Amino acid sequence: LFTGSLNLQTHPWIADHAVLDTVLLPGTAYTDLALYAAAATGGNHVEDLVLEAPVALTGQSSLEVQMRVEPADGDNRRALTIHTRPAAVDRTDEPWTRHAHGTVADRPVAAAPVVSVWPPAGAAPVDTGRLYQDMTGAGLTYGPVFQGLAQAWQGEGGAVYATVELPDGTAHHEHPIHPALLDAALHAIALTAGGDGAGSGTRLPFAWGGVTLYASGARTLRVTVAPVPDSQDEYRLSLADETGQAVADVESLTLRPISAEQLAALRSAGQDPVYRVEWAPLSSTGTGRADEADGPWAVIGGSGVLAALQASGLDASGLATLDPAAPDADADADADADAGDPVARAHRLTAHVLGVVQRFLADEEAAGARLLVATSGAVAEPGAVPEPGGGVDLAAAAVWGLVRTAQSENPDRIVLVDHDGRPASLTGLAGVLAAGAAQVVVRDGRAAVPRLVKAAPGASGEGSAPASDETSATAPFGPDGTVLVTGGTGTLAAHTARHLVAAYGVRRLLLLSRRGPAADGARELVAELRESGAEALVVACDVADRAALAAVLAEHPVGAVVHTAGVLDDGVLPALTAERLAGVLRPKVDAAWHLHELTRESDLTAFVMFSSIAGTFGSPGQASYAAANAWLDALARYRRAEGLPAVSLAWGLWEQSSALTGGLDQADLARLSRGGVAPLPTGEALDLLDAALAAGHATCVTARLNMPVLRQQAAGGTLPGILRALVPAPARRASAVTTGLPERLAAVAAEERGALVLETVCGHIAAVLGHAGADAVDPGRPFQELGFDSLTAVEFRNRLAADAGLRLPATIVFDYPTATSLAEYLAGRLGDGGGAAAVQSDLARLETALLGMDRDSGVRTQLTMRLRALVERLDETPQRPVSAEETTDALSSASAAEVLDFIDRELGRAAQ
Repeated sequence: LFTGSLNLQTHPWIADHAVLDTVLLPGTAYTDLALYAAAATGGNHVEDLVLEAPVALTGQSSLEVQMRVEPADGDNRRALTIHTRPAAVDRTDEPWTRHAHGTVADRPVAAAPVVSVWPPAGAAPVDTGRLYQDMTGAGLTYGPVFQGLAQAWQGEGGAVYATVELPDGTAHHEHPIHPALLDAALHAIALTAGGDGAGSGTRLPFAWGGVTLYASGARTLRVTVAPVPDSQDEYRLSLADETGQAVADVESLTLRPISAEQLAALRSAGQDPVYRVEWAPLSSTGTGRADEADGPWAVIGGSGVLAALQASGLDASGLATLDPAAPDADADADADADAGDPVARAHRLTAHVLGVVQRFLADEEAAGARLLVATSGAVAEPGAVPEPGGGVDLAAAAVWGLVRTAQSENPDRIVLVDHDGRPASLTGLAGVLAAGAAQVVVRDGRAAVPRLVKAAPGASGEGSAPASDETSATAPFGPDGTVLVTGGTGTLAAHTARHLVAAYGVRRLLLLSRRGPAADGARELVAELRESGAEALVVACDVADRAALAAVLAEHPVGAVVHTAGVLDDGVLPALTAERLAGVLRPKVDAAWHLHELTRESDLTAFVMFSSIAGTFGSPGQASYAAANAWLDALARYRRAEGLPAVSLAWGLWEQSSALTGGLDQADLARLSRGGVAPLPTGEALDLLDAALAAGHATCVTARLNMPVLRQQAAGGTLPGILRALVPAPARRASAVTTGLPERLAAVAAEERGALVLETVCGHIAAVLGHAGADAVDPGRPFQELGFDSLTAVEFRNRLAADAGLRLPATIVFDYPTATSLAEYLAGRLGDGGGAAAVQSDLARLETALLGMDRDSGVRTQLTMRLRALVERLDETPQRPVSAEETTDALSSASAAEVLDFIDRELGRAAQ
């Protein structure tokens, strides 16, 4: 087994080999690998080698490579295969892609042929001056390392003779035949009758046969290539060095065409995709929840929402209103004054909602209640583009970002609904709440939930530009005009500036930051950009200061904007203050709006904002940052509705440390990975930037998802709803039974249940702290001494609550500061683990069976009616206690009717 890695940093010469604008590992590289394997196993011959799939390389992405060589058969022949997969720690379960298979052997050679006369007598010179220009026209773009054909001659019978060589300095000695040199030898095929010149299509090596190596390490080759008679795609080659000594013979090389569509699919498969949010009908989401909407419900929203819920018979009470003209006692009395100022309203409304949500979550008397936050205009109408000037409430969008984080930190306590205020939407809110979704948009009575999907270039969807908007159909940047980049010389801004110059030909940059030329690395970045052919001006300017920004723009007009600036001030929701929130909003919200207003008449070609996945996912501990970035996403939709260019990119974590992420330690990175987001190498991030700009959507999610983690979440039923289209939950057998802590307790003897609860608690502690297992946790040591912080405590509480099937207070690790004391508390909440746990287990079994039935089944309807009637009897007088043993015995032989009778009795008693 031969192993290695492959990327454009360790093998930069591969970047000189592009086919239809895609960098591909040349087909000759597989031959090089196979000849290496032959030599390593005592052979010199590749009997056959079939190329099954090309390898595409992008940016700084890296591939693991494996070549497997089987034991020799009776004729000393060995089968081999060549595979790759993405080289990343979070992709260890990604499947390998097989790219080639073949056979190597040892072929005795009596005497290697010698080319004594060069070129052969009678050969006529061929003009090769336009060769590489013509090949570019056919989709084959070769850089200097691959432009090795120096001279060529035409011989008899369609044969072509050529001299090819590698540029000076190319490391070739470690190769049997350097792939670029062998590839250059194939360029002579374009000079044969029916060769691969312009107009003949794009053909690549498909199959090699009878490749015999005589000598390795050549830098110059004398090539003889001739078509195989009666074949349009098969050729023979003979290779010799500059002295005429034989290097290799190829008995047969077969070419096959490749299409642009094939390579486009290859590019998509070879890199992390760009995602977008689309809205799926609530009725088809398959959440599998049977929660009723019965309250109590606390409501933050317009006055019509509370009235509609109460009219539906729900136990609902109003906490606060979001009506701008009707501020409640906790809101700013000057709400009307900032109604026309999106920035002021965003600050006021998010601070107001933060305070209300904090009080709700801290209220012990509301521990059994759920919170509804109802907005209008926070989310774009599914499948539609808002009319100019309407439909987008930027402040409400910021509220959604803030509350998404509150939801992540407090699962199953808060629901977000964005509605259009129409009667059908308001009267249907009770049904929406009963469905159990955490985030819903309701338009004209139709409810939909968010789902992350791969963004196809130019596809329509939430936030897409109107068909008449051409801003996303052309290159957003170019050599004309100045590009303004906020964040100045910071990590993301600097990488973006370099990329704009290298990839788009930008020649003038205006880099704005608070420190300007005094910032670390500013002088070096300007010098580097100048060497690349661009002039960069670094200016000290607080972009959130409208007057200061206006003065800069008056002196330096710009043609495009890239807004990368931002700050972090992370903390769990209870620790946030309005002041901390404002400090995070200012460089995102205030600055972006000033840029929007002050460039509105500038005929920009691009307005790109660096948002964050926190605003889409609601990252724990980042409520302020989520609010700020959700506002940017909404601003992109707002600008598109006004006919202005805009795209907001919701970035995941960049692998390279920056001012924003420099404070993250290994525990923080591990927590992010457990959440399903993996770090993005800079090269891949810039590739995603290009892909997102080409996709044409107003908002895109540009992140690397940790798919193994997400698949584990899906299997365990904890996958966030927004990801269910990407990682569908695995199908469950109808007889499957959940294995939460109550079910595990029901399966063990009474004397073992206390130890099981303690082991469970320690297991979750180990998981959030990154320990190998529960044995690594001292159950008597306080959580704080074990290494808990506020975010660790939130993650631990949520994991334990999901496992135990209980709603646990946010202060659980303070109320019960050791694993031992917490386990005793849990054991008390779960009872003795006998009858109550057995009933829960039986209910889980019943739930699975019911959900597996046909939705239109008459039996299911009857069972549903009976269960609802049962709920109404929960306050009846309890009967004689039933043991776990009786429960098991009864159910093992019971009929369906007897099971329902049993549930009538047991659920009623358990409720007492």
